[in-house]
Amino acid sequence: MTTPIDANATPTFGIFITGSGAISFAPATNRIFVRFQDAGGITRGATSVAVRTP
Repeated sequence: MTTPIDANATPTFGIFITGSGAISFAPATNRIFVRFQDAGGITRGATSVAVRTP
């Protein structure tokens, strides 16, 4: 997805997923990563979160 962000803006994003199977509690390995890159492909920000199913 590409979206323009104005200088000095503070955008927020929501990411929603749906699991299709069992995901065990292993936060070191079971993670979702989101990386933000500029038009030149340079990473300007990144985050991750551990995931599991109940």
